[in-house]
Parts: sequence; structure tokens; C-alpha cells
Amino acid sequence: MDMNNFYKTDLHVHSPASHCFITTEDTVEKDYIKILKNARNNEVNIIAITDHNTLDGYKELLSIKNKYGRIQETVSQFELSGDSVSDINEINALFTDIYILPGVEYEARPGIHLLILFNPNLEIKELEDFLNQAGISSEMKGTENRGFGKWDVLDTLNNASTLDAIVIGAHADRDKGIYSALSGEYRKQILVNDKLHALEIKNLPIREKIKLMLKDPQYERKIFLSLIQNSDFHNKALTEKIGSPCTYIYLEEKIYAHIREAFQNPLSHIASPETPETDFLLKKLEMDERTYFLGDFRDEARLIKSVIALANAGSGNILVGENSEKSRLGLEKAEVGEAKELIKAGIHKYVDPIPKFFFTEHEISKKTILRAGITSAAFGVYTNRISGDVFVWKESKPILAERATITSLLKENIKRETDKFLSKKIKRIEDLSNQLKKLRDDLEGMYITYKFDKNPLTIKDIVDYSLLDREAISKNSDSLRKFSHDVQVIKDKSFNGMHRGNAVFLAKSYPARYDNTILRYSCPIYKFKDELLKFLPNIPAKCGRLILVNGGGVFLSKVEEKILVPEMVYGSLYDDIVFLTIREEMAKCYSSNFLLAYLKSIPLLWLSYCLYDSVNIFRPNILFNLPAPPECSQNEKISILVDEIISLESKYLESEEQLVFLMEKSKPEKDKINQTLTKKMEEHNKLINEKSMAIDCLFFDIFEIKEDERRIMCNMLKNRNIFVHEKFFA
Repeated sequence: MDMNNFYKTDLHVHSPASHCFITTEDTVEKDYIKILKNARNNEVNIIAITDHNTLDGYKELLSIKNKYGRIQETVSQFELSGDSVSDINEINALFTDIYILPGVEYEARPGIHLLILFNPNLEIKELEDFLNQAGISSEMKGTENRGFGKWDVLDTLNNASTLDAIVIGAHADRDKGIYSALSGEYRKQILVNDKLHALEIKNLPIREKIKLMLKDPQYERKIFLSLIQNSDFHNKALTEKIGSPCTYIYLEEKIYAHIREAFQNPLSHIASPETPETDFLLKKLEMDERTYFLGDFRDEARLIKSVIALANAGSGNILVGENSEKSRLGLEKAEVGEAKELIKAGIHKYVDPIPKFFFTEHEISKKTILRAGITSAAFGVYTNRISGDVFVWKESKPILAERATITSLLKENIKRETDKFLSKKIKRIEDLSNQLKKLRDDLEGMYITYKFDKNPLTIKDIVDYSLLDREAISKNSDSLRKFSHDVQVIKDKSFNGMHRGNAVFLAKSYPARYDNTILRYSCPIYKFKDELLKFLPNIPAKCGRLILVNGGGVFLSKVEEKILVPEMVYGSLYDDIVFLTIREEMAKCYSSNFLLAYLKSIPLLWLSYCLYDSVNIFRPNILFNLPAPPECSQNEKISILVDEIISLESKYLESEEQLVFLMEKSKPEKDKINQTLTKKMEEHNKLINEKSMAIDCLFFDIFEIKEDERRIMCNMLKNRNIFVHEKFFA
């Protein structure tokens, strides 16, 4: 699971449409825009506008979005600029960057607050009809404590499900919350209802109490109930922040359907209040049999037993602020330093010999789980220096060891430390052996470099080059930002591109050679919408369609006139894109196909490594100083092979698109189609490898490189993790 797919969300945000919201700007519009700026400044990707019993706040945001969208269209038509235009672009970017859900904080009978989140694709009228049916009077809109809707909590859950809404128990641990304000059978009926997706809980001890309660078989649910945190933002203080606290949601796409789906799989898709990384690490430690849960760091006896036992086991971890029931209660900020000092002092006072230990801190809401990592640091047995007691780790806890156990433990520790010592020495010998092998190949290979002196010309003498028009990118950066979501979706789903398109679509770097990929010679291309296409920079008109990117990757593009690198839409395109074309006077000697193959060939990359200790021919000081290939009769053969490879790559993409289409249409056949796709990919790579190897062999012949010299070249590149076909080592 890619941690980058977790989105920071705040699903409880009020606007000026709630009477309890504190307005601070001179216009209502500015207050709404300030909400979005607050979210963006705190790196929140998704918010839900949940005013008391009304959608008016969400409707106002929609109105502002539409207004500034129209203004930007006018600005674009007349190519205006200036501070005002920048402000307009910034406001539109806020609506692009932040996904906004419509919602309400509904007051159900008997006075229980529920967050109801709706699909933004639904018509506003349909949502308002729902609220009217819920019995919200005009007096209730924007307020609380002005009466209840006509539905109780169970009615609300059932009715909200007809719109596929997400229902969350608001501030469940406080006034008017499901957990605090209700009890008995009625509360149980609500909590076991799978139409309730989450409870909003800020108090960590209460959260852990609810976790334990939900483990009781009488609270069994088909879908796990999420316990999450949101800010309940009202703009009541300058320090109040949207997203503090927050919930992290794993999404393949930032759309409502995937958010709702995440609440159906909360154990893997939702983390709150911990970040996904913290939650993942703590879960991993909680499952480790060598983790000890020390709820009270002042319990010196338990601490010393656990340190001695884990040191005798070789290694382990102690979690401070988490009890034996794995309840993450956390330490107050002021307690963290005290806990570290007490643990450190206890180890030095009681444990003999002193093991290695370290601390890491893991924030949960406004508290901290402290991890103390313990590792054995010496031969022998760890004991209590005062009492002489020895503890061992057994059945996930420290046990006082008997004499026979101590003898056995001593033998195990000596063996473990001996094995560790020998393993390090063997690894060191292997590393030295590999270094000597590389040095030998380098020395043997130096004399081969004279074979590249046949042509006095360099690459610089036979090509013209152009760079991507950064001014055009900068000019259109604000317009491109509007499409950041679309580009991210394409980037995630279309790494290989399509077999037909209207623009080149490149990652920011590619290696010089691949061992297993769909496209090696062809540029990835994609079919973009016209409204995005018009903002993309042009490939230089006189370019011979050779495109060189950081890392040394070089591709051929034959028909496309536009190019997109996803980083353009985020304003972070740090590397240039280089376009190469054969000079007119050299066109009789060299073709673009031939040069493309040469720049990917083993002889050229080997020489690059010999001379510059790098195969990143993207760097001008390397590319333009490498020798041009000699004029030869093999030019046509190599060009034909390159055409064949490009044709095979296009045909594969076409068949892949057809199979993916069938997979989406026929879910039952998904596994079978997937197997077919995998088989086709393997066959494709095998065929491309063979043709690429044939090209390498032709370049070996051009430079008159003998069998033993080929072995030296191939070994040198392979030792530097550059793909060389295994048949060259046969």
C-alpha cells in the first residue's frame, strides 16, 4: 500500500452559514475563501462543509467557485495579467487542490448530532429535499438547540443510506454524542448498525474504552466501525486550524465513491489521529512478539524485567504509553522527557551489562507513544546487577529464568554473537571481492577505449539540440494547475501511455536501459482533452523527435507535437527535457533510429562509464563529448530493427487496452484476462530483448569488439546495475 495515497481529511468544518461561526473578514466571500486557505496551509486535501442543519455554506462555496471559474475564462481569453489575475488564479487553484464534500451536522432525536456527508455529484435540490424530509425547519437552519429533526438516529441511518451518504457520530465522546449522551439497548442498536460508518472521538482514553467495548461479541458488526478525529472548525480562535486533528484516508482517486469505500475497509484504509506511517509502524510493533507494553513508565520493576529479557532475546521494543490491551493512551508532552530519563537511569543502575538502546517518539493526536528499542551489545547473559536475577523472553513476556535456562541462554547468546561476527566478516570479504572484480574489469577495459577513435567526430558534431520552452510552461502554470487531479489520475493509471495519442507523456526521469518494461524506444503518449492540450508546451518544430531525459533515457516520438511532464502542473520541473535532431549535413550518414539505438547500446554506455563514471548521457558534459559512431553499412539494419521494436510496442499497447477494456466489462473473467495480459507482457519483453540484443551485437561488430572484450563490457555494466541481456554471459 502506497503511503502517498493517503489523503489528509477534515470531515467536520463549519462555515459562516453556522451561526456559531466567528466571521473575521469584511465580506462573507472572504470568510469562505479563508476556510479553503486555512485547509491548504495545513495540507488538508479533503474537507466536508457540515453546517448545523443546512447546506447553505456548501452552496455559497459552489457559487464562489463558479463565479471565479467564469472570471478566469474571461481572463484567459484576453491574456490579462497582474496582481488581480494572480489572486483569481489562486482562488481557482484552491478549488482544484481541495476536494469539498457537501454535508450537514444534523440534530436527530433525542438531540444527537450526526454528520451526514453526501456525494457532490448529486443535485442540490435532491439534498435539500432530503433535509426537508428530515424535518428541518427554517428556524433550525444554521443553529443548534432550536429543536430536533423528525428522525431519530436509527431513522437517520436508514434514510441516509438511500443516498449512499456517509454517516458519522459527531463528537461522540462529548455532549450530544452517541457514546456520551445515550446508553443501554438503544445505543447498542446504533453502534451495531453498519449504516453508521464512524464515531468522532477526541478523548484518547474514551476511544480506547470504546475499542474494548466494540470487541464484545454483542457489538459484532459486518463492517468495522471507524473511530476518527476532525477539527469541528468554527473559526473561534486565531490558532484554530482545519485538519487539527484530522483523519487520513487511503484513496486510489480523490472521489466520493472511493471515500465511501474506504469506510467499508477502515482497518487498512483509514488512520486517525495517527499519520498512516505512525499507524503502520505501531501496528507492526503491536504484532511483534518481542514488544512489551509498559503503560506506566514509573513502574521500575516491570521496566527492568522487560529490558533484561529482551536483551537476552537479542532485541525487542518497549512501548511506553500503550498498555497490555494495546490501548494507545499516550504520554503528555511533558512526560516524554521524564520517561526517557527514568528508563535510561534504570538501565544504567540495574542492567548488567548495559545493552544498546534508543528512543523514537510517535505522535497520536496531542499525545506521544514512546518506543524504547533494546539490542544486546555483548556476549554472555544480561542480569539484574542488584539481585542477580536473570529474565528471559517467553510467550511474549519476561520470565524469571532457572539455572538450566541460564546455561542454555548463555550458549545461545554466544552462538548468536559468533554468527553475527562471522556474518559481518563474510559480508566484508564478499564486498572486497566484488570491488576487486570491478577494478580488474575496469583496468582490463581501459585498453579497449582506443577502438572508439575511428571517428574524429563527437555527438555534438552530428546533432542540433533544443530545450523545453520553460517560458511557455511558466506562462501557463496557473492554467495547468487546474488539471492537477486529472494528470495525477493519468500518471497513476497510464504509466505506459496509449497506442494512440496527441501528446508525449513523460515521467521526470528514466534509466538508460530497462530489463522488463513495455516501452524502451517509443515515447509514452496519451490522448489529452483539448482544454488541457492547449496549455501544453510544443516540441520544438525542427526537432528530429529524439527526446532525452534525466537518468539517460532516450526515446523516439514520430507524430506528437505537444509534451507533458506531470511535474509541470505542480511548478516543480527542475530538469530540462533535451530534444535532438540529426544535422542536415549529417542526414546521409546517420538516421534518428540509428542514433537512438547507439545512445542505448552497450558499447556507448560502457564508454560513458569508463570516461565519466556515469551512464546519464542527459548531462551535456557527457553526451556532447562522446564519440559519434563511424559511418557504416549497418545503419540501415539497425534502423529497421528499431522500427520493428517501435511497431511491436505500439501493437502491445493496443492489445493491452483491449484486454483492460474487457476486464472492466467482464468482472468474472478478470483473473483469466489478467493471466492473458501477464503472458502477453512476458512474450513482448522476450521479443524486445532479442531485438535489442541483436542491435548490441551489430554495434559490437561496428567497433570490432571481440568476445572477451564484450564480456568485460557486459560485466562492468552489470556490476553497476545496468541491464545487460543474460545471453551475453552464456
